[in-house]
Amino acid sequence: MMADAGLQLVNLLLNIAAHSVKIKRLVVEEPNSKHRLRPTLHIFLSAPFGHGKSTLLRQLTEAYEAVLLTHVTVPGLIGSIDRSSKMIIPAAAWEARNKLLILDEYTSTRPSQVGVILLQLLEDQSYSRKIALYSADHEEIDGDLCFRVKNGNIELKTRFSCIIATMKNPRKAREYSFKALLSRTVPLRYNLSKKELDEILDGKPLFRLMQFQTSDETNIELEDYEHIREVISETYEGLKEKRAKLDEIYLRAVGDCCRIFAVLGYHDDKLYRKIFELKASVL
Repeated sequence: MMADAGLQLVNLLLNIAAHSVKIKRLVVEEPNSKHRLRPTLHIFLSAPFGHGKSTLLRQLTEAYEAVLLTHVTVPGLIGSIDRSSKMIIPAAAWEARNKLLILDEYTSTRPSQVGVILLQLLEDQSYSRKIALYSADHEEIDGDLCFRVKNGNIELKTRFSCIIATMKNPRKAREYSFKALLSRTVPLRYNLSKKELDEILDGKPLFRLMQFQTSDETNIELEDYEHIREVISETYEGLKEKRAKLDEIYLRAVGDCCRIFAVLGYHDDKLYRKIFELKASVL
């Protein structure tokens, strides 16, 4: 069963995700090499109807720069060319560079083109495809990021932290493609108590802004990397009942905890264990 998360944990991880986009380069020192890791942390946020998810997202967008999509399509996500005007349709994944990309009411649990593209964007933060329509060449550059349209080909290199929000309970999902999407995120499902619902009615904010110090370039030294691996390995060994499936999330859990360490600047072993448990709970 998927473990529920309290509002304190939800707030912490949303803030960490928002700060992770400020890191342009994250390098991890491994025993035999150095590995460049995607710095951005992605969140899958789930809550029942009437538990303030829309309010939480609105308050999140007031605190951080964000692009909000309530209907996710391929052209909207990666851009396209209008058939009539031949004008370029902006890509949400580009407009959200160095920001949050919030997908509200994401409901696609079955294999789809949107799902396939989203998987690649979450992992690689890049995409390229050939389209049949012609348009004038177009190029936008932002540091190490780019959006190009040339000879009917769209090329996108971006950097965003994605918040996928839905009322659907992901523990009920059976499709492998959807589970692959969940594995690239930290899955959070929360339920508000009667007391918390009353506090919302009193005007208490759901989202609380937190500040962290981040650098454009962050290196995780071998000692810190091995500490993270040790905590995740111990948590792995402690979940014997799911051992057959835990291998699917082991590498991604270590990666997510490295991203969290890069934002926090210190180790939070309790949080590392919770990350692994949350990811394991939706297997």
